[in-house]
Amino acid sequence: MTGKQYGFIVQALAEEARRYKGLGDSMYHKKLTVTLQAAINTKQLDRLFDGFDEEQLHLIAEALEATANRRQTLGMTFDAVQMQEAAQLVREAKQQRESEWIARRFQEGIA
Repeated sequence: MTGKQYGFIVQALAEEARRYKGLGDSMYHKKLTVTLQAAINTKQLDRLFDGFDEEQLHLIAEALEATANRRQTLGMTFDAVQMQEAAQLVREAKQQRESEWIARRFQEGIA
């Protein structure tokens, strides 16, 4: 995770939280705000995703995608592509975490 990608995550979460507040969706706004606070409070970028659960990782990826789509519409193609790459990085981290969880379950004989 680079500093620029981290910046895109914080920016996308803030934009989406503001957008959902304006739409009156207080539950989704609150989830985005809590996730934004957790991202802002992160001290180590290499361990950024460790502090988030799967739902929050999904929220981050969705916020990045939605913001990238708006940027693409505004003609800000370079930012849009970088946000989409950051969203892919978040999705890969989520997928890796889920795969590790499934592997642990099989080792424990639970799954």
